Amino acid sequence: MTHARQVAIALALITALKMVLASQIELTSLEAYYWLYGRHPALGYFDHPALVGWMTWLSTALFGSTTLGVRLLPIAGGTLGAWLTFLAARKLYDENTGRLAALLVALVPMTFMNSTQATPDAPLILFWSATLWALAHALSGGTRWWYAAGAFLGAAMLSKYNGVFLAVGTAGFAAFSPEHRGWLKRKEPYLAVLVALALFSPTLLWNAQNGWRSFAYQGVDRFAEHAFKAKYLVEFPGTQLALVTPIVCLWAWGAGLRTLVRWRASLWQDRLGASLALPLLLFIVALVSIRSVRGHWTAPAYTAAFVLAAAVVVRGGVWGRRLHAVTLALCALAWLAAPVVFALTPAEQRAPWAALAAEVRARRPDFVVARDYHDAAQMGWHLRPVESVDFSAIGRGGKAFPDWWQPAVHVGQRAVVVFPAKDYPNEMEALRRDFERVGEPETVAITRFGGRQETFVLVVAEGYRRRP
Repeated sequence: MTHARQVAIALALITALKMVLASQIELTSLEAYYWLYGRHPALGYFDHPALVGWMTWLSTALFGSTTLGVRLLPIAGGTLGAWLTFLAARKLYDENTGRLAALLVALVPMTFMNSTQATPDAPLILFWSATLWALAHALSGGTRWWYAAGAFLGAAMLSKYNGVFLAVGTAGFAAFSPEHRGWLKRKEPYLAVLVALALFSPTLLWNAQNGWRSFAYQGVDRFAEHAFKAKYLVEFPGTQLALVTPIVCLWAWGAGLRTLVRWRASLWQDRLGASLALPLLLFIVALVSIRSVRGHWTAPAYTAAFVLAAAVVVRGGVWGRRLHAVTLALCALAWLAAPVVFALTPAEQRAPWAALAAEVRARRPDFVVARDYHDAAQMGWHLRPVESVDFSAIGRGGKAFPDWWQPAVHVGQRAVVVFPAKDYPNEMEALRRDFERVGEPETVAITRFGGRQETFVLVVAEGYRRRP
């Protein structure tokens, strides 16, 4: 059996497994929030470019408003991304490297999870792999492949602002790789940049029309959010080792840093992999010195890092191949066991958000107001078509909700207000100002996966009277 057929069969089985899991597990709060993006089509949004909103809209339009329906396009994109990783690694190295790289992308928890959920990271991982694939052809002499690389770069940037690090890495590679520096004197890379900017233009237009709010939030505001804490230095490497697995994580980082240190002596293919992985990875490491970071922010860079690591493993000793084989086997077993474990979990722990939504529905709201945007998104998903909003309804909102909220539509209506217990009774004065009558608080507890309980406070408020 050829390597390509082996990879295709493995990816088909992994895709089927992802579909089983996606149908079992409730949407995360972020997925519910991005589903709301799709309910409010726009050229851009406060926190991210628009592609994730377009993706969730199309996925639900094609496959229905179910957890699987929301996630089917991201899952398909994850499968395509792993296949393109195989093709890129095969072009740069050989089929053995391609097979290992594709399986790493498909099975390692970091990329498995982030290419299954309906978040901006799913299309970003896909187009990061696609850009590497196109560059593998372009740098091997396929001149027109530069335009494909530009298109994939633009799509990556339209997925998430992190996509710009692909451009940084490609430019760095062209400038410092002696065999390829001549590309800087040719038109194709610059035309590719124009193609990327054309695809990214909806984000530029939305920001120009909205005071550059999204750029400001993801730029200056992000750096001002937190002060340094020593625990960040422990948390970040811990999450990377856990989500990428210790063997694969250490191998990927080691291969990348070794290539950087031995730049001139390294193969140009190794330099390309390091160039498309390290800029984002090192940037996130630098961020740890000034603020907290989310472990999944590094996910797209690992697609290139896995190709480089796979090449090092394939041309290295037998122990590297054995350690990676065992790691992949353990990952596969864990994912196979996951649906069984979930099915054996008590029903109330499998769907805690649905349980909270049922309590809210029993109080007959015309609309729902939630203190936290995660809670607002979950109530919007579970109680559709009843509208759900964060505290934008009382002038205390954030994220994209203020752009969506239309207070005049709800004047005189009855709301159920959802507080996490730790936040109650904050904002009660604002509620009394903006509603004619505010009821007594009622406590509701839900049980999370694993048995942990979380308490919410529900307040019925009638006669909404807020004006724009």
